[in-house]
Amino acid sequence: MSSVAGPMMTVMYAFTGRKVVLIMAIAQVIVRSVALVLVQMFFLCRLGRFVSCRVLFIFSNSVVIIGYIITYPFPFSSNPMQPFNETTRTGCSSQIYSCCDTQLAVNIIPFVVIMIITNSFALPSAALSLDTIYSKMIGKIDQDLIQSVFVIAVDIIQIIGPIYGAEVFSSVGLNLIHIINGSVYILGTIVWLMAWRWIRPY
Repeated sequence: MSSVAGPMMTVMYAFTGRKVVLIMAIAQVIVRSVALVLVQMFFLCRLGRFVSCRVLFIFSNSVVIIGYIITYPFPFSSNPMQPFNETTRTGCSSQIYSCCDTQLAVNIIPFVVIMIITNSFALPSAALSLDTIYSKMIGKIDQDLIQSVFVIAVDIIQIIGPIYGAEVFSSVGLNLIHIINGSVYILGTIVWLMAWRWIRPY
C-alpha cells in the first residue's frame, strides 16, 4: 500500500514526506488492526461457517470496484494536481510526469478512506474466502503445493504491482490505473458469477 500511495500523495497533493509518513502510519495501523480481527474471526470464530464465502468474495470484489469508482478523478470531485515546489520538492513536476497539466487529483479524504477500507477488509476477506473455497474443493489431500502457489502468486503481485503502478502513473497518470485495475476486478467478478452454481456446494 505505502509503496505507491505515499509517492502519489507527494506528487498529487504536494504533501511533505513527514505528512505522508504520518498519514500512511495511521492508515497502516487501522488496516492491520482490522485485517487481524477479520483473520481471527475466520479462523477462531469459524466465520466461514456462518457467512457464505462465495458471497463474501463477490461482495469484497464489489467493494474494490466501488472504491475505484469513488476515487476516480472525475472533474466534479477532483482538483488539479499541485505544481512542483522547488523548496519542498513536492508536487507534480512536468519534467518527470507528462500528465501534470491534465491529471486531476481526487479529494484526499475519500482517497485515504477507500484505501483503508479496501486494504483492511475487502482484499483480506476476498483472499480468505477464496482460500477457504479452494481448500474445500481439493479436500483432505496435501494442500502444501496449492498453498505455496497461492503465496507465490501473491508475492509476484506485490513485486510487480508497485512497479506497474509507478510506471503507468509516471507515463499517463492515475486514470489509466483505475481503468485497468477496475476492469480486472469487474472481469474477475463476472467469471465468479459464471461459476456461481458450480461452487455452490463449497
